[in-house]
Amino acid sequence: MNSITVGLMVFAIVIVGLPIGISIGRAVPRGHLSKESQEVIRLGTGMLSVLTSLLLGLLVASSKSGFDRTETDLRNFSGIVIQLGDTLRASGPEAAPALGLLRHYMRRTIDFHWEAAKAPSEVEDPVAGAILLQLRSAIIGLPTATPPQQMARSDGWDLFTALTRLRWQIIMHSHNTFHSALLWTLAIWITCLFASFGLQAPRNATVITSLVICAAAIGCAIFLAYEMESPFEGLIMVSGVPMEQALQHISR
Repeated sequence: MNSITVGLMVFAIVIVGLPIGISIGRAVPRGHLSKESQEVIRLGTGMLSVLTSLLLGLLVASSKSGFDRTETDLRNFSGIVIQLGDTLRASGPEAAPALGLLRHYMRRTIDFHWEAAKAPSEVEDPVAGAILLQLRSAIIGLPTATPPQQMARSDGWDLFTALTRLRWQIIMHSHNTFHSALLWTLAIWITCLFASFGLQAPRNATVITSLVICAAAIGCAIFLAYEMESPFEGLIMVSGVPMEQALQHISR
């Protein structure tokens, strides 16, 4: 399911609690809705409201933290690409094939993640991985006849190792880890809250409209949390500007 579908489903489930509460309020005897009974209901729903607020806040904060981590990793990745490009350029004409492969890899990665259409759950690009293997062989094959060449190849290898490690870190962190059990537990809790609202609230258009707006806001919060769990797809994506800037730098 995509994030829009999840948000709409949560909104629909939550809003169902409102007519359920209204129906219960009409069905139960008046003695069951005395002032003392309503006070007990308010205490229970108040406790549930605090738990729900904490859980919803943690979900959004966790998703935002993961999204920010991927964005930071991407900036670091771009910085390493610039360093590797400068190192290969300084190594002389012998490193031209390796530099060309690095440019090819960057163009492919930018096209794959930010321009070309791809499967929703596809994060790793096998073609880009194959290009990196060729780049690895090209760096290993750099000449080491002189101390400067030895240092350049050593620096290039260290940067390439850091690049591949960070690439896999970004890939592993980019998969959606949203726990469905947690999501639907939260939806049930909020539905119970809305049922209590329908049970106690005055039955007029103003109250009903405000509760519908609240349900829509909760659906939007779930949408944002679910959307940010997949930073390379959907409506909210990490920016590809650092990668484009790195490509421009190594292409000069």
